[in-house]
Formats: sequence, structure tokens, C-alpha cells
Amino acid sequence: MASKTQLPENTDRPQQDQREKFTDEKTAAEHIGLSKETLQGFRLYEHRRRGFPIPPHYRIGRSIRYKLSELEAWATQLQIGGAQ
Repeated sequence: MASKTQLPENTDRPQQDQREKFTDEKTAAEHIGLSKETLQGFRLYEHRRRGFPIPPHYRIGRSIRYKLSELEAWATQLQIGGAQ
């Protein structure tokens, strides 16, 4: 009788429930203390006028989605003065 060979788990990919989920613009903006319109402005216009980096975002179909950890890191880049 052949014994079953157990395959090693793939540790390179995070498990489905460990992946960070996407969030919508309204929730993302509220999370970092901005209005939805201000966050949209940074994404669409502000970076051109003032040299700000564009907030990291994903276009999924017609929707814009964010990962909160990436958005927090982006907001930290905008800090001027003070402790970082």
C-alpha cells in the first residue's frame, strides 16, 4: 500500500485571510483624516501642482480602492517637521 505524500505548505504566499483587504475612497479618506474630495484631489491634481507624491491606489473596474497600510505610509511621507 502506497503511503500518501504530504506536500509542503507554500509559505511564499500569504493565506487568504491574512491578506490586507481593499477599502473604498470614503473609508480610506476618513482613516487618515481627510475628506473623500481631498483624497481625490491628491490623487488627481495636487501632485502636479505642488510636487506631492500620488497616494497609492488601485483601479478595479471603475472603482478606486486603497490599502490602509499603504495609505498610512504615504501620509507619513507628507509630514513636515516634528518627529517621524
